[in-house]
Amino acid sequence: MNRLNEECRELFDGDIASFNNYMSALKLPKETEAEKLARKQAIYEAAINAIEVPVQLMEVCRTGIECAYSIAESSNKNVISDLGISAILFEAAAQSALLTVEINLASLKDLELKQQYADKVSTLMQQISDLKNKASRIIQDRIEG
Repeated sequence: MNRLNEECRELFDGDIASFNNYMSALKLPKETEAEKLARKQAIYEAAINAIEVPVQLMEVCRTGIECAYSIAESSNKNVISDLGISAILFEAAAQSALLTVEINLASLKDLELKQQYADKVSTLMQQISDLKNKASRIIQDRIEG
């Protein structure tokens, strides 16, 4: 979990940087055809990065919930609620990242790539939800039993 925490911190910084890059790309000059083309390319690259970073966060969240699920049966019962909380927080972080992906997908003009990302995050969210529910059932059973 410490490794995942560090990855989340790095992705947090990456998200800020990708947002700043996107805003900088929007401010590029667009007077000449060459400037327009360079600006368009910079915006496209910045949009891709602004999608990739939260997708990576979603993958980290899935891994975190996989870890919580894998140790739910064998972890110390005295800290089982902390494990449940981690699963809930990983799911919430993934949902937050999904919102960022969705807002940035709206600006992506490449429909095929847009669909690929939409499919990927849909699958990730389904996996995350399923794993969180499985982990929660085990955790709740251990709390009650």
